[in-house]
Amino acid sequence: MMKKYLLLSIYILFSAPLLFGGSGGPDKFGYTWKDSNEPGGPVFSWVDITTNDRKVWGLGDDNMRGPFNIANAGNDFFTFYWYQVDKFWIGSNGYISFGNINLSSPFPNIPDSTDQRHNFIAGLLADLTFSGPGNPAECYYKVNTDSIIVSFINVPFYSQYYPSWTGSNTFQIILNKVDKSITINFASQSGTTLSGDIRTGIENITGNIGLQPFAYTYPTAGYSIRYEYPSNTNYFVADGAALWNTNDGSRGLFLPYPSTFNLKAKIGNTGNLNIPPPFYAYGMVKNQSNNYFINSQVIFNDTLQVGKDTIFNYPVNFNIPSTGTYTYITRLAGVTGDAVNTNDSIMQELVAIDTSSSVMMLNFSDNIPDWPGISWVDGTGGLGVYFIPPTYPVKINATRFYIEDNPNNAKFIAKILDDDGPNGTPGTLLDSVFVSNVFVGGYNNVQPSKNIVIYNGGVYVGWEMYGTGITLAKDINPPISYRTYEFINNIWSEYRTSQSEDFLIGLTIQKHHIEDIGVSSIVSPLNNATLYSPTPVTVWIKNFGQQVESNFTVSYKMWGQNTVTETYNGGPINIGDSVMFTFNNLLFASSGVAGPFSVWTTKANDYDVHNDTAYINLSIFTTNITEETNELSYNIQIKPNPVSSKAIVKFYNPYNKPYQFTVMDITGRILIKENNITGDKVVFDRTGLTTGIYLIELKGDKRYVKKVIVE
Repeated sequence: MMKKYLLLSIYILFSAPLLFGGSGGPDKFGYTWKDSNEPGGPVFSWVDITTNDRKVWGLGDDNMRGPFNIANAGNDFFTFYWYQVDKFWIGSNGYISFGNINLSSPFPNIPDSTDQRHNFIAGLLADLTFSGPGNPAECYYKVNTDSIIVSFINVPFYSQYYPSWTGSNTFQIILNKVDKSITINFASQSGTTLSGDIRTGIENITGNIGLQPFAYTYPTAGYSIRYEYPSNTNYFVADGAALWNTNDGSRGLFLPYPSTFNLKAKIGNTGNLNIPPPFYAYGMVKNQSNNYFINSQVIFNDTLQVGKDTIFNYPVNFNIPSTGTYTYITRLAGVTGDAVNTNDSIMQELVAIDTSSSVMMLNFSDNIPDWPGISWVDGTGGLGVYFIPPTYPVKINATRFYIEDNPNNAKFIAKILDDDGPNGTPGTLLDSVFVSNVFVGGYNNVQPSKNIVIYNGGVYVGWEMYGTGITLAKDINPPISYRTYEFINNIWSEYRTSQSEDFLIGLTIQKHHIEDIGVSSIVSPLNNATLYSPTPVTVWIKNFGQQVESNFTVSYKMWGQNTVTETYNGGPINIGDSVMFTFNNLLFASSGVAGPFSVWTTKANDYDVHNDTAYINLSIFTTNITEETNELSYNIQIKPNPVSSKAIVKFYNPYNKPYQFTVMDITGRILIKENNITGDKVVFDRTGLTTGIYLIELKGDKRYVKKVIVE
């Protein structure tokens, strides 16, 4: 039950705040508490951090923000019970936690091992809100060398009536890194909350140990509670825990079929005793019919120290046999004296999708609604699911929402948000569609109003009520995805019972036919070659995309030289095929140069620029000897040119003067020399000459110079 559900609320209202005076504890670990009205108790002393720039943005109604790092100036942790924490979350309902949990009304008693939400400090745990027009609520935090301070300033209670808030509460939580104490300061309090559901207290990571100084009671202004860490403890616990599968939170994944999935897991020592070897981790994968495909074991032969953890891979990978839903389980065993067995195993939902299909349907639920569904009292709340597709790129065809009931003919809004917010949270609104014609008892397929293509990451699909009574179907049968969210006034947070419920929200996608052309390799010149003459450039061009390609340009550039660009004019290149392309313009340099040489394609809407370009290293040398460019150069002819065997060199010599015939390479080195040529022609035999460009010179009463290409 939560205030937004269409369920009966219990109202237990107190007309006035109560005056405290007391102490309590120890709990099983040894924590004790005293308040400021008790002899020897703390003295109320407010620490103003509102000038600090660490204002917490994004708090709304029943949500949290974080994680925030505890590290500062070498003290990188806070000791809470027997373990060390290095990050924390801030909840809108007046608490901080050392895990990603969402505490909302009705709140559990402290401690409560049956509730799945543990490891928190409740300052004023009540149905508070940062939402609603004109809401004055603020929250600040500050991490010092010796302390962490979180201040809730002018935070009202949630109200069912406009403007959705009432009253005001100002309090702060102070964590002392040095003596490990916890202090709660209550500066001011006014107003009442629905049902009088209020708590303050601390609860450990397993939920079986904690202190609750008061419940269903309003604190007075200028009041403090201090929790003292025990100087010693008689509570020693051996506790090994399966922390996650694959990712932090063991969140569900869509896997491509066919494929092989690497089974990764993390275990840790959450007790205050070292765990001696040997102990074991078992990795199992089963389908919905409880048929096991994987049953792998890892043996740990080293001591696992207090507060430490380890990430490992099971020796057997999961070769996905077919499409469908699977459960990946890690179970820790063999921990001597393991005191808490509820954290020994953890599971993850894996959904195999046939990525060869043109259309793919993504859904973490079993598509069977479990009564009752989910709704919000005031008809303005929202629920969502985070989807990461099994392949890229994909186009969104439709969002899907199973409406279980709609007695008032209410409407809803289908939303799609990018995951470009902080730490992958909901960010840019990609699409919003108002649905007026609502189908009850099945899925409503909502086509987006825009063309949305997912190239990486994922999207959040949201269902927002537009009127009272409309109910979204839920699924309570494991495996659970842990991908569910709730939102009010566009402020998203993890769904309060995400550990036990999925929503019947789906996403239909199809493959996006992308354009992707690029140079896969350079054929000529060769890498690290030294060039002495103009050289042809030849490359392999590959179609990496999903449609036939023909309209693009190809360019090359030698370091320090101008870019040469030509249009590809060959035939169409089919998907996955490659063609060889040779530039019309030869590669040369006006002066000696050495460095990188690159060739690339350019195409509008090219999907992946990282495969466009190929690189090699070259050195190019030139000579100062050049072909004559005046009228004398036209008085010498070489046929054929290029020459593969022999050529006739004919020159202007009407008076049969004697000439010297010389063949040089472009460095000026003489390779062939003949004297006393008295006619007007000479035979050029390329035997012994390598492929390249040479200079032919005839020198007598005049001088003729001409380039010749040897094939």
